[in-house]
Amino acid sequence: MQYDFVGMFNYTGIKYVIYLTECTNCPLGHECSNAAIVPVECVAGTYAVTLSTSCSACDIGYKCPTAGLGIQTPCSTGTYQTATSQTSCITCTAGSWCDSTTSTACISGTYALSGAAGIPRHSHHCCTFVDFTISSSI
Repeated sequence: MQYDFVGMFNYTGIKYVIYLTECTNCPLGHECSNAAIVPVECVAGTYAVTLSTSCSACDIGYKCPTAGLGIQTPCSTGTYQTATSQTSCITCTAGSWCDSTTSTACISGTYALSGAAGIPRHSHHCCTFVDFTISSSI
């Protein structure tokens, strides 16, 4: 543990050093780049874990919607984010599917509604196949 130096005194010929207060850990969602000033809150789009000397940009596939966050939030199902330091994720548009970091267009003969998510069943088919075979009976 670290303590702040207060002073020294002499008692019966022995010098004593006095330490008064314990240093405090930098809290979640703040940076402590200068130990002599109060913690600085991270801005939206960034986050910081305990004992951080700087705030970190939110990663691709994550969002940091408010100031003072200690963790980044992953994009939810049906949304994605391709840039760092973002406060929101993008909704997957109709005609494509998404994981947390990309949006992929459906191939011809397939479709996806807005907010579609998942892993393709086959590498060349990412969306739901619709068979519009028409049958008639006479």
